[in-house]
Amino acid sequence: MTRVLLDCDGQAALPGVLVDPAVAARRARNRATYQRRADDHLAKVYEWRDQNPERVAAHRKKWWKKNKARVTRERAAKRVAAYAANPRQWWLTETFRAARVRARREGFPFDHEIPDLVLPDICPVLGIEIFYYAKRGKHAPNSPSLDRIVPDLGYVASNLRVISNRANTLKNNATLDEMRRVLADMERLR
Repeated sequence: MTRVLLDCDGQAALPGVLVDPAVAARRARNRATYQRRADDHLAKVYEWRDQNPERVAAHRKKWWKKNKARVTRERAAKRVAAYAANPRQWWLTETFRAARVRARREGFPFDHEIPDLVLPDICPVLGIEIFYYAKRGKHAPNSPSLDRIVPDLGYVASNLRVISNRANTLKNNATLDEMRRVLADMERLR
């Protein structure tokens, strides 16, 4: 009997190669049987998983140990590609995710959906250009920053805006009276 490389349709994978009709027929029958029984098979698989959680956990742990490096590389490549495709949207998504974590930890209210914020090119407070393309983890003065207008109101859309990191740092801990005193002192010294 001649062995022939077949593709998934039971046809010869290489043009001009003869296909053994018995092999093609058997593969077609097997494919049809699988398609008929697929739902029943999946139901049995799910049932087995429910009945054997320890074995499933052990298998997943073994799989993760074997594939961790590859999966980590693939996820990192996916993040880099998403960032390169749209840095502004990436910044907003990552920043809002981190804000949601802070809100839960500190007990502030927050929106569950990413708000439709204006992402300005120029800081509305200081008038400096905002760069959304900074290296991850680097906070330059002209990096974007999520500002809670009234800090106690939390991370809700009506209380959020995007300003430069420098502006947010300046307004971070100072009261209005302290800002006026600093301004008066700076004007006096000039």
